Amino acid sequence: MRSSLLWRAPLRRWSCRAPGFTLVELLAAVLVLAILMAVALPLYLSAVASSARRTARGNMHTLVNAEQVFRLKYGYYTRTPQNLVNSNVIDKLPVGPGDTRYTLHPGEDPDNPEGADSALPDGRTVPPGGVAVCGSDARLGAAGDYGCFIPGQDTE
Repeated sequence: MRSSLLWRAPLRRWSCRAPGFTLVELLAAVLVLAILMAVALPLYLSAVASSARRTARGNMHTLVNAEQVFRLKYGYYTRTPQNLVNSNVIDKLPVGPGDTRYTLHPGEDPDNPEGADSALPDGRTVPPGGVAVCGSDARLGAAGDYGCFIPGQDTE
């Protein structure tokens, strides 16, 4: 007589169920991933856009500071960013984000041989004797318009 402790039922070798996932399990996994993407993607895109704006704004600050150094050396603001490099005020022009182009806008100044460009694309005007820098990436359209920076008026 066999002891009940030693006797075990034979293991079933064959299962009716094939290995793998059922369609319901796969759909549930896809649904969870879709919900995660719906939450994460807008946050990611917002962070990328915010980073681009901050980079452009930092580059505008750099160009305004270079313009002020240029004015101390030559007595007027330049309208051409490349003049800042040619006059050794900065080593190279700031790059980015993307294909952003920066434009310099000197205000009314009788000593400026290059003339004034006081009307800004955002509708504001540069104060007399002042300067502004605007940045935009035409490739991105309205999303690539980083606005203009006027020292003394803009705080960020």
